Amino acid sequence: MATMHPPTPDEARALLRSSTTSAAAVRDIGGNRHAQWLTGHAVAVFSYFAAMATADQDVEVLVSSAAYAAALALLSVTLLPGATVSKSGMGRRWLRALLWWGAIYAACMVVGASFFRAEPAFWLPAAVVTALPLAIGALRENRA
Repeated sequence: MATMHPPTPDEARALLRSSTTSAAAVRDIGGNRHAQWLTGHAVAVFSYFAAMATADQDVEVLVSSAAYAAALALLSVTLLPGATVSKSGMGRRWLRALLWWGAIYAACMVVGASFFRAEPAFWLPAAVVTALPLAIGALRENRA
């Protein structure tokens, strides 16, 4: 059985250079697709709620909803399959952003659809508040 000895200063420097190069290569492979997806979702939900501010007929709500669903599908099929590598802690950041978004989204949709149909005074602030957890999640993922 071989024994481990501490590396010499030259070996340690070489190991650190190799580690930095490897980390950069792994980041390049994965890109920052999770942050990009969260950012795209934030823009999509903001746009959707902004459209709901003027949607006073069912067909307008349906068209806006279909466009939002299509945007999420496009983001998901273009960005997520290429995210073969993720940063440490990404799952926790991702889950936190989506859970907060989901809770706020559900509350805004129920209240807005029930009491504030086509009311910009409700939907525009709701658009900002609903997009915020996704934007914060993207910022945190980008900084990780």
